[in-house]
Amino acid sequence: MAMNVTFLRLTELTEAQLEALARLHLAVMPGLLTDFGLPFVRRYYQAACREASVISVVALAENGSLSGWALGSPNPARLNAHIRQFILREALRRPQILPQLFFGVFFALLHQFRLPPGGVELTYLGVAPAARGQGMGAALLREFLAAAENAPVELSVETDNAAALALYRRFDFVITRTYREGFYRRHRMRNE
Repeated sequence: MAMNVTFLRLTELTEAQLEALARLHLAVMPGLLTDFGLPFVRRYYQAACREASVISVVALAENGSLSGWALGSPNPARLNAHIRQFILREALRRPQILPQLFFGVFFALLHQFRLPPGGVELTYLGVAPAARGQGMGAALLREFLAAAENAPVELSVETDNAAALALYRRFDFVITRTYREGFYRRHRMRNE
């Protein structure tokens, strides 16, 4: 059973809560965004607050800590456009991330996923370690689907993330393809 939480939208978070979300992202979400570090992740969520197409759900526990979040958009390219300049500046400042950036961009172009008409991309769903095993992932996904007005939702998940795969299957998501993105093997999933 999920913990007693309040669900907020990203735009309702205080600056301190937005900072806590960026730190939670770094702690639980592997991938290119995390590889860029805290300043970049912080900027990503600040940009997400400004992008009207973003659909977000943030779970705030009674003690004020973040229990998890889900974020997506029917037009993920619009959010990415907000951070493109920062990506380029960061890559020039930290050339060691160029290979991962190259692979991320290369594989994104190679595997361009087209959402179905009216579809939504679930980009991130993360649960704080202290909130795991209590139904928090299911609660976040349920809230996200409702916020997306039950539009068709697609997502990508690492092939070895058994807990996430089980969660998505419980919500009638099916694997539509498997692909490699940089260092990660992922399943593409869609709710039926």
